[in-house]
Amino acid sequence: MDPPELPGGSFGDTVYVSANPHTALEAGDAFHHVVELWETDFDDDAGVVRPEVVRDAAIEAHEQFPDKRLIVHFMQPHGPYIGSDVGDDPDDDERHWQAYTENLEYVLPYADDIVEQVPGRTVITADHGQAHATGLAHRLGLGGHKPRLRLPGLVEVPWAVLDGERREIRAGETSKASGEQVQDRLKDLGYL
Repeated sequence: MDPPELPGGSFGDTVYVSANPHTALEAGDAFHHVVELWETDFDDDAGVVRPEVVRDAAIEAHEQFPDKRLIVHFMQPHGPYIGSDVGDDPDDDERHWQAYTENLEYVLPYADDIVEQVPGRTVITADHGQAHATGLAHRLGLGGHKPRLRLPGLVEVPWAVLDGERREIRAGETSKASGEQVQDRLKDLGYL
């Protein structure tokens, strides 16, 4: 299944639960409701919103809006990595990928919890891939991703589709994402 083309538009049938501050810049008033966890539940010690918070908010959003689709945006495995002090040094590639893998393994059970508790078809994907810092990428100092860089390894992401029992989805009004502290959080996460 190819990912849908979303050049913009209105998604009054969708609630967006996000741990990513970048959502505030892009979501505008396109969704029925946006739950901006990065604003309310940011863990200063971990440097991100923890995946258990995202899971709980997603399940709560489904209970509050049972006739809406959900987009649930975890930050993991994106850095900063929970349980690791690895930075963005491209020469620290081995530790980077170990931390990335550990954070992917850390978040997947929380995604599974959502699949089990929220009925309907589920698509699991990522907002971007990662550039493994080898060869040309290493010589350019690319580890993870750089702001606004468009390499195939960053923009081509796999999709896993899990079929589930259909539920009735209804469109509604849209509301605006807030984004009060967005610039600081984006800088912390390497987007700016």
